[in-house]
Amino acid sequence: FSVRCVSADGKTIMSDYNRTGWAITYVAAPKPPKLVNERNGIRINWAKSKGAAKYRVYRKIGKGSWTSVGTTTGLTLVDKKVKKGVTYRYTVRCLNRKGKPISAYYTGGKTIKRNR
Repeated sequence: FSVRCVSADGKTIMSDYNRTGWAITYVAAPKPPKLVNERNGIRINWAKSKGAAKYRVYRKIGKGSWTSVGTTTGLTLVDKKVKKGVTYRYTVRCLNRKGKPISAYYTGGKTIKRNR
């Protein structure tokens, strides 16, 4: 995309514009992940999102804020820093090759109670 100024009536060009323009890629957020209690932590699995090079997994406890669990090029990640009896909420966001976010994320996420 690019921008150019025109007069209020839209008939007179008032400025030049960037002929190269700018581009942005934005992809659909991954659906809420599937969560599994495992011996060494909680496994988070999600489906591939077209256009994503990497994924960042976030979690929160209760009404706290989202914090990053980790970044991966795969479709699964194990959160090993969990405690028995605590309920965790997870969500996933798509990233480009440089690690910049290119999607939203489901703010509701998905919850699981650590049982081990």
